[in-house]
Amino acid sequence: ATVCYEFVLGLDQPWGGIFPVAGFFRDWNKGINIHPCQNNIKILIGHGINDAIIRVEESEKIYDYLLNRNYNCKLIKYKGGHKISLDYLKKIKECILDKG
Repeated sequence: ATVCYEFVLGLDQPWGGIFPVAGFFRDWNKGINIHPCQNNIKILIGHGINDAIIRVEESEKIYDYLLNRNYNCKLIKYKGGHKISLDYLKKIKECILDKG
C-alpha cells in the first residue's frame, strides 16, 4: 500500500485507480507527492479491523489526509486481519466497473 501512496500517485501517467491495503506513510512531514494527472484517480483503501501488523488507524489517517485534499477516495474496513478479504475484492471489482 505504501508503494501506491508514495510511488504510483507520483507517476506522470494517469491511472484509473489504486487499491491499497493496510498501508501507511513513511514520513507524515513529507506528505504525498501526487502528480496533477492523478487528481481524478479512484482510491479505494481497504483495511482489516483486526489487523495486528498495521493498525487500522493508519489507513484512517491516510483516508482523512486524501479526503481533506478532495481526492476521490473511500475507506473500506472489513472483518479480518492483515490480509485481503473477498468483500474488499468485490468492492475493487465494482470500482473498476464504475459501480461504486
